[in-house]
Amino acid sequence: MKSIRTMRYRRQSRKATDIPYDVKVTVAIRDNGRCINCNNKKGIGKPNAHFIPRQFGGLGIEENILYLCDICHKEFDNSTGSKKVLLEQKYEAYLKSKYTYWNKEMLVLKNYKVKKCKLCSKSFGTKSDENEICKVCQNNLKQKKLACPT
Repeated sequence: MKSIRTMRYRRQSRKATDIPYDVKVTVAIRDNGRCINCNNKKGIGKPNAHFIPRQFGGLGIEENILYLCDICHKEFDNSTGSKKVLLEQKYEAYLKSKYTYWNKEMLVLKNYKVKKCKLCSKSFGTKSDENEICKVCQNNLKQKKLACPT
């Protein structure tokens, strides 16, 4: 009979973009358990913010993970334009101060490509050369096909 631990280990499939527990602990120690943006230590921060987003092939390694509170994490993920550029520059400078060998190319999966969607013109990451449409547009097309039988 197999042990439960063995069964759980086999069931868990890890992606390269997932953040392992030991990386979360290392990042929490590196950042002293504080949000690196607002210096908040109220217990709502987590080391789960990817500098290079998962959708663009950002790896779950400590050089790509930031300790941000929930508010700053949402702000970083949802900001656009000059605000996004300023935050990226701030976090890039922070990571470069912690790791002398840090560069953006080491944070991305080798087989990921960034493309523009032909329908909505948003950037998306893919492993395939055939994908020309992002997943959101693919789902919208599928729902419309199911709704309209013609």
